[in-house]
Amino acid sequence: MVVASIRFEHVTKTFGDVIAVNDSNFEISEGEFFTLLGPSGCGKSTTLRLIAGLEIPDEGHIFIGKNDVTRLLPGQRNIAMVFQNYALYPHMTLFQNIAYPLSVRKVQKNEIDERVSYVAKNLQIESLLKRYPMEISGGQQQRVALARAIIQTPNAFLLDEPLSNLDAKLRLEARSFLKHLHLELGTTIVYVTHDQAEAMALSSRIAVMKDGMIMQIASPREVYERPSDIFVAGFIGNPPMNLIKISIDNHETYIGTQRLNLRNVIDSLSVKPLGNAFLGIRPEHVKIALTGDVKAEVYVVEPLGAEFVITLKIGDQFLKVLTFEELQLSPGEIVWIEFIRDRIQIFDSEGKRIKKKNEEEWK
Repeated sequence: MVVASIRFEHVTKTFGDVIAVNDSNFEISEGEFFTLLGPSGCGKSTTLRLIAGLEIPDEGHIFIGKNDVTRLLPGQRNIAMVFQNYALYPHMTLFQNIAYPLSVRKVQKNEIDERVSYVAKNLQIESLLKRYPMEISGGQQQRVALARAIIQTPNAFLLDEPLSNLDAKLRLEARSFLKHLHLELGTTIVYVTHDQAEAMALSSRIAVMKDGMIMQIASPREVYERPSDIFVAGFIGNPPMNLIKISIDNHETYIGTQRLNLRNVIDSLSVKPLGNAFLGIRPEHVKIALTGDVKAEVYVVEPLGAEFVITLKIGDQFLKVLTFEELQLSPGEIVWIEFIRDRIQIFDSEGKRIKKKNEEEWK
């Protein structure tokens, strides 16, 4: 199997007055699991369709390996795509569905039999090959769609929300299976999802999109711990990062009327903010203590099995705490909260994250 890189150079795609992809520049390395993540309508599926050749850009160039494929037809790109609804032929058996890409190329029958048997065995659907799509589960249909893609030995796989039709339990199983499959095949995968948990679990790198633009491309760890702006910070994580409005006056920092000692945090920044800014911190990095940084009012407590999400109010702002400790708290109760200092991120008044001095790059 040939493994290819994929590159976008100033790619723009519009539909009428809507800019679906706006001057997009990125490169996907050979063998990478690259995820396009964002809310509905952000342009992630259009980006995937541009790679597949199902859409042609208005501007820019698309490369697969060293080849400029911008104007090539889908069949000329050696790309396999798995759609959200799997797109299986209902009148064909599973064997015929998997074999179809080889049949249309007039591959010899004995070779088709061998290759179908091989991929079906690896995907644990060998015993189902005589059945029709309507006779199997959604999870099994997903595997059939993947088998049909794998049998083509493509340069890259394009997966458009392939798990969205599965129930919660099957999604977790299928997610593990996809990650294992990528490790086995080592091929390039471009994956589209609006589910940030899927993106975090599966990806080598994530591209977070908004309104046709890529807001950040980074590893799951960096996107989670060092979001580029408040959009990424608020989109990634469950619950997402707390974003609290603060005001900075020389060495003093305030949340509403409460003073917060952040001198060491502010001094560690590459640029010192003044006036309005945002304090970003993950819910698991906020502690409820006997004494702390500021006071807050308990708004609601949500038990989620092994963990608890506690929503607090500081003035007119809400803040979430994620803890594994069952605290006896009631709405309206006043508590102290403490921020873990080295986990705090500061965003400027425009919502951009301010880097720290001598910040190391993550791979």
